[in-house]
Amino acid sequence: MNIDIIGDVFVDVIAGPIYNLPSWGGDTLVQKPIKLMLGGSGGNMAAHTTGAIGQNLLQGRAVRCRLHSAVAADELGQFARQQLQARGITLKEKLGGARGAQGACLVISGLQDRCFITHRGNTATFRQSDLCQECLADSSHVHIAGYYNMDAFRDDVPELFERMRRLGATTSLTPQYDADEKWRGMEALYPHTTLLLLNELEAQKLSGLEGIDPAARFFMQVGHRNLIFLQTRNASIRSLHQPSKVVKVVDTTGAGDAFAGGFVYAWKVTGSVEEALRWGCAYGAATVQRVGGSDVTPLSRADLEACLL
Repeated sequence: MNIDIIGDVFVDVIAGPIYNLPSWGGDTLVQKPIKLMLGGSGGNMAAHTTGAIGQNLLQGRAVRCRLHSAVAADELGQFARQQLQARGITLKEKLGGARGAQGACLVISGLQDRCFITHRGNTATFRQSDLCQECLADSSHVHIAGYYNMDAFRDDVPELFERMRRLGATTSLTPQYDADEKWRGMEALYPHTTLLLLNELEAQKLSGLEGIDPAARFFMQVGHRNLIFLQTRNASIRSLHQPSKVVKVVDTTGAGDAFAGGFVYAWKVTGSVEEALRWGCAYGAATVQRVGGSDVTPLSRADLEACLL
């Protein structure tokens, strides 16, 4: 069984925890060292999915994870490639680093949330012709990670998802925050997306409605009934609800990517949405206890079982 992740790979510069953002001309000190780490929604999710497979976390069918992305030939690209290799991630790339600069992200991490300053680099120019089409022909599941970071690829996703569904694969998507604040283009995707994974803010931005219940009704009205909402607090429209263990938060960067990696892996191996929710929440809870979205040392079985509910 093959899980294919198509998405962004960034180099993250992580500063935090930061209690107060500096004003222009000012400065803010952080007590912990600023770190350079693998990032991007695609990179983080692939790291967690690959880690789960490497530990044979759930007994079941043999699984492979493949990451389709663009990694540049510049200094930051070389760092990203080293980090992918260190995590055992299988990178499928057609053009290698031939185009543009490596995407990078300054992550400003607080105690409860984070914000970003991003240069999309070659992630923005990645397109469908860069994909390993032979790989996708035998894919069991295709996930798009960081949809709104992939400018040149977005218009190709509906046709890709439609084709993958015809071939018998399932599909899923995490949109990432739309820095352009347009939140458009996903309407054509809904009929071809098996699972849509959104946090509260993304759900409200995409629907144009306030509150998680109105947003959920919107997605049901447009025909999308397979929704996974992250970080919901006061939603009443739920068929399944999985709490997450309360843990000491070190850094929230990549928590949603970790959830997606754990969820998709467990769902494809077990076929159970309930089990997938348990493992997805465990991945999210374990990840926020570390700095960065995906450390070079994968989360262990003990780390994850400590967060299972």
